Order: sequence, then structure tokens, then C-alpha cells
Amino acid sequence: MFVTALVVVSILQWHHNAYRADLSANPDEAAHFVTGLMARDYLLDFPWPRPMPFAEKFYDAYPMVAIGHWPPLFYLAQALWMSLLGGTVSAALMLMAVITAGTATLLVRGARWFVATPIAVTLGAVFLIAPIVQRYSRSVMAEMPLTLLALLAAVAYARYLSTTRARDAVWFGIAAAAAILTKPNGLALALLPPIAIVMRRHTGLVARWSFWIPAAIVAIVCGPWYALTISEAREGWSASYDPSWLLRNPVASNAVDAVSVAGLPIFVLACIGAWIALGRRRDRESGATQRNYAAAMAALAIATWIFVSVVVPVRGERHLLPMLPPMLVFAGITLQEIAGYRASRWRIAAAAVVAVTALTPLVQGAVSIRSKADVGSAAVVAAINADASLDNRSILVSSENYGEGVFIATLAARDRRPQHRVLRASRVLSTSNWDGSDYRAVYSTDDEIDVALRRMGVAAIVVDTHRATGPHNVHHRQLLDMLSRHPTHWRLLTTESPSPGFTVYRASHDGN
Repeated sequence: MFVTALVVVSILQWHHNAYRADLSANPDEAAHFVTGLMARDYLLDFPWPRPMPFAEKFYDAYPMVAIGHWPPLFYLAQALWMSLLGGTVSAALMLMAVITAGTATLLVRGARWFVATPIAVTLGAVFLIAPIVQRYSRSVMAEMPLTLLALLAAVAYARYLSTTRARDAVWFGIAAAAAILTKPNGLALALLPPIAIVMRRHTGLVARWSFWIPAAIVAIVCGPWYALTISEAREGWSASYDPSWLLRNPVASNAVDAVSVAGLPIFVLACIGAWIALGRRRDRESGATQRNYAAAMAALAIATWIFVSVVVPVRGERHLLPMLPPMLVFAGITLQEIAGYRASRWRIAAAAVVAVTALTPLVQGAVSIRSKADVGSAAVVAAINADASLDNRSILVSSENYGEGVFIATLAARDRRPQHRVLRASRVLSTSNWDGSDYRAVYSTDDEIDVALRRMGVAAIVVDTHRATGPHNVHHRQLLDMLSRHPTHWRLLTTESPSPGFTVYRASHDGN
């Protein structure tokens, strides 16, 4: 199952241009990759130097490192993987394929508690072709690793509900801690145990010492990291807890997104399947085990939605990805109920009709998904690397979108690190918080920018020519004005732009 899923994911990645495109799926993607690259370089720099000076030196050359804003486990996984396969974007995408295939395999194995193998395998295939899975299996993002670890945690807690053994509680604690150290959204797993035991009417478990083992593990393993990085994490936090805002924004938005993650037909089948799996009061002991698994799956979906809607309110379909495996399991239960465990031809036909009807919108979305965008960073990086006079020199990159990160990621992957030193215009020509709030342009005129860049010793300027609008682009427009008004100080690197998405200007002054 795993090998088949891995082949399918890899084919879909290749079909959608992931291995040839830039890290342009999300503003965070470049930061995740560059941070993983830094962790890989540190791991290979044995005997290991002190981590903070190493990180500061790396950040000075490639200012797209984001550890602290995000926990370290995803970057450690990238470091170990890229130590074997090389520090390339392709290697990172292969890791994402492995993680996605592992998630699909775990989904299939869990679904077989309830449904026949053909239905379980179909659910795994549906997971792989779901548009949201395709988008995040071809991107170096933390959503898919978090989904795998959250699903592992839910499976471990289902086992604990059945056995109440301390070792099963330990496994849940380990999986939960790993999820929390991958992305802060993993903290949603703190809601899973209370929701699950209420569903199963096992509230007496709270009196057992084993119930509290996961909390102790998470506190010991994750507490120090979050205590040390709370100030950095807060920089990107701007949500409100005003009730009217919550209802108007994350609650309403995430309610719609929870349906769209799998599509309305599958969401309806999932709701029916959850009622079927959890609503039966009497059954054999094996049935109790199934209901424990169902309770853990339902608790994972509910906990994920509550966390991103109310506890740490944030909008975006990607934050609800851990809800997809439980929804598919419950949808499969509904199909199995229609087909019957002693299926007749008519019942199988009815289940097939329902399945095709439910899958049609999702398949249509999967077919229409766009390929990953190539914004042209590879060509401009090749032009810069071909100019030996730019080695060990400062290069300024400016963008109205998130081309700064795309350029830095491509340059870092292809450099003999540290071969160049990159300056981000959004950091040296303007100031703002991590989330873009409190934005302010540093300089008033383009003449001031010209003087400042010459004093900084900037040898080249890379301009992302993809246009955008917004209040945070004043410095970019100032830079464009400066380049047009000072052609004797900044000249095109070549007569023709090496990339349709970027333009490179070479300094023609002495740096004074």
C-alpha cells in the first residue's frame, strides 16, 4: 500500500510541475525549505559548532530562516533526509511524497477496522487525489507532516481507550509531542482526549494516573521550546477574541472550509458514518474497539476545527487538513453500510452509485487543479552564479509578492554556502512585524535609497517583476523609481533579462 501510494504521489507531483517550479505555493514554503537547509548544513558540520552563532551566520547570508516562529521537528526531519539525498528542493519534495504516502497507508489500515479492503483502498486513493492533499504534497509545508502525526496520535489514543494501558498513553503522548513540535496547530491534540472520552462515556478515565501521562510527556518535551520562543511566535499573532469577530471570521470561514476539504457529498456521508459508528449502544467486544477508534477519529476532526476556530483562531483551508482522514473513514462506513457486510449485487450497485455521486465533485476539483507556478528564479540565480565578481558580495532582492523568499530559497539551494549575502528589501528599506503589521518605509526619497544601498555595499539588485497591490509595497515602488532615475549607478546585468519574472541590476559605482 505504501509503495503504491508513493508512486501515485510522485506521479502527481511530477505532473503538476513540482520538481521544476519554484517554492511559490505559499509565502511560508521558502522559509520552511531554507530553515531545513540550515539544519542540514549544521548537521553535516561536525564537530558541531555552537548553534546560535551558526544560525546567525546562515541567516546573515540567507535571511529566510524561520525557526522560532515554527517548532524544530520538521526541520530536523528535512535535515536528516537531505543529509542522505542532498540539499535540494527535489530531495525535500521526495520527503513530502513519503510523508503523504505514509498518511494514506495509515488511513487505509485504520479504515479496514470498519470496511472491506476495496473500500479502504478506495478511501486511500481519494485521499491522494484530493485537491488539498495534492497542493500540500507538492509543497514544502508543515501541514502534511502534522496530518500524519495527528493521525498517528488518534490511532494511539484509540488503542488507549480500548486497553487503558500506560504504554498506549505513552505512545499517544509521544505522537502528540511530535505533532506539537512540528507545528503549533498540533496543540489541538490536547482537546482530543476529553472529546473522545465524552463520546465513549469513559469519563472515569480521568481518575486514572495513565490518563495524565500524555500531558506530562508534552509538558516535558514541548514546554521548554515554547517557553523559549513565545516572544518570536507572538510576532506573527494578530487574531482577536472578540465574539462578533470570531463568529464573522474564523468560525464562519472554517465551517465552510471544513465542508470544502472533502466536498459536500463526502462531508454528508461522513456525518452519517459518524452517527452509524458511534450511535450503536450494544455490540461485541470487537465492536467496542471499533467505536473507540471511531471516537478518536471524530475527536481529531472536532478538536482540529475547534482549535483553529476558537482557541487559536486562524482562517485557511490548509489548517483543516487533519480533518480529511477522519471524514474519509466515516464516509467509508456509510458506503459499507449501504453495501452490507453480506453484500448483494443490488446493494453493491447502490453503494457504487452513491460513491460515484460523492466523488464526482472531488475528482472534478482534482482534475482542474493548476500546476505549481514557476516564477523564474532559477534563471536569475544561474545568471548571478555565472558572474564571479558577485561572489561574497551583498545582493538586494525586492518584491511586491513573496518573490524575496522564492529567490533566496533557490539561491541557497544552488550556492556553495555561503557564496552570496542576500539583503531583503522588506527588511532594510522598510520595517514591520512578522505578520506585516505596523509597516513603515524607512526612507522618504529614492535618492536616500540610492545612498543607503551604496553605503551597504550592495553589488546587485534583483527585482521581482510580478506585480501586486497593497499597503506594504511603498519601499518596492521607491526602489523602482530609484533604479529608473539613477541609471549610471545601477545597470542591467545583461541586455536581456535572464528571467521573465526577475530583473537584475549591477552596481556601477565604487560603493562609496
